[in-house]
Order: sequence, then C-alpha cells, then structure tokens
Amino acid sequence: MVKKQPPEWCGYSTEIGEDGFPTDPKHPFNLQADVTPEEARARHIRRELRRFRMSWEAGVSVALRDAVRFCNMWDIAPPDWVVNGVSSLISGEAPKRRIGRGSHAEDMKDFTRWDHVVTLREHLKLNGEWQSWDDCYWRVSTYLEGKPEEGAEDTIKKAYQRVEKRMRENPGRYYI
Repeated sequence: MVKKQPPEWCGYSTEIGEDGFPTDPKHPFNLQADVTPEEARARHIRRELRRFRMSWEAGVSVALRDAVRFCNMWDIAPPDWVVNGVSSLISGEAPKRRIGRGSHAEDMKDFTRWDHVVTLREHLKLNGEWQSWDDCYWRVSTYLEGKPEEGAEDTIKKAYQRVEKRMRENPGRYYI
C-alpha cells in the first residue's frame, strides 16, 4: 500500500494590522475576491455575534461576556440582545441552563476535528480548489497526527458528523 504524502496545511497568520485588517495575504479576509475587506470584516462580525447569541440563548453565560469584549475590540455598539443580557445578569434575572451531557473533553476533541475540516474546506473553496470529503478527512487526520485530537480518517469523519448533528439539536453546545 502506498502511503499518501503529508499535505501542506492551510496555515495563515492572524496578525491584525493598524488598519484593523489581517496582514497575511493568505488570511481568508484577504482571499475573498468578490468582497471588499470592509465587507469581509462585516461578515466576520455578524458571524461571531450570531455565534455568541446562539450560545448565550443556549445557556452559556460566558458567551455574553465574550460578546461584550468582542464589541469593544471591534469598536462597535453592542446589539440589543447583549444590552438586555447584561441588564438581566445585573438584576439577577438571567436564567441558568445546562448545555448538554457527556464528556466535555471528548466534545472538545470532536469540535476541534470538526473545526479543522470546516477550515480546510473554506480555505479550499476560497482558492477555487475542490477536494472530496474523504481527502479532507485524510488531510485533517494527517495534520492532527501527534496531537491530542489525532485520529484516523474515519474518526475525523464521525467526529465531524457528530458535531454537525449536535449543533442542529443544541446550537450553543460547542462554545469556546
């Protein structure tokens, strides 16, 4: 059996310049030919605030704190749900909810594997490349060798599918 060569990972720097945009030309913000950097920034802000809101609504209280910090970092006004959430926390009215069962460590391993698959597929799409799901699972498996999240291609695939299913069932389950 011929072993495939290790893939070149889709790494890029996340360093932010003085203008508030990534300095690395390989950063996804800089690869989106169909949008301006301002539009890419706005998409990022909307996506992150949506993620914070889903987690807050699922009972993850630190998501509210992170949303406040995020708004401050990007110098934007907090949305109404953040203001209302802070107000309810201060007044002691915020509900306390559980976010699911199971091993947190295993959930985070699955989430990390899922995140690598999603990141790789987004990177390939931005570069106009196509890759089969099996090739993506293989590349992620190869990249994670020697790391706590390592696993065979089938392990990566099953983790990806579990996270997708759990996020549909409970959108706030995976909050980092």
